[in-house]
Amino acid sequence: MLPRPFRTYVLAHELTHAVWGMLMGAKVGKMKVGPNGGHVMLSKSNFLISLAPYFFPFYTGLVIALWYAAGLFFDLNVYEPWWLAAVGLTWGFHVTFTVYMLSQHQPDVQENGRLFSYVVIYLANLFFVSLWIIALSTPSFSEAWNFLRAETCAAYAGVWTLLLSGWDSLKIER
Repeated sequence: MLPRPFRTYVLAHELTHAVWGMLMGAKVGKMKVGPNGGHVMLSKSNFLISLAPYFFPFYTGLVIALWYAAGLFFDLNVYEPWWLAAVGLTWGFHVTFTVYMLSQHQPDVQENGRLFSYVVIYLANLFFVSLWIIALSTPSFSEAWNFLRAETCAAYAGVWTLLLSGWDSLKIER
C-alpha cells in the first residue's frame, strides 16, 4: 500500500558495488542513482563486486557497524531491542528487494551467468546469515561449526541411505 522505496534500494545497491570494488582494489568513479536504476563506474570488476548487492545487505551492515562504533563510547544495552529491530527491518528490506530484483532482468546476474550467480548469491546469503546469527547469539564459532558439520553429515548419510534402499528395491523387483 505504501510506495516502494526504490531509490533507497538503488542507492544501497550502487554503494555496495562501490564498497566491494574498493575492497577488491578498484577505483571508484561517478555514481548515478535514479528512480529507474543506477550505475557506478569502477576501474575493475569481478563476480563478487557485481553480485555483492544481492548477498550483502548494505543498510544492515551500516546499522551493525554504527551499533558497535557507538558501543565503544556508550552503554547501549538498554537500546538492544531497538537495535535488533533495526537489523530486522533493514534485513527484511534487503531480502524483499533482492527477491524482487532477481525476478527482473539484472545485468549483474546475466554478466556471470544465471546458474553461477544464483548459487553464489544463495551461498553467500547463507554464509552472512550464519555469521550474523553467530555474532548476535550465544553459540561460539566452534559450536556452530560442529553443529553444522554434524547436521551436514547426517543429511548426507540420510540421502545415501535412501539411495541405497532405492537401489536395493530395484534389484529385488528384477
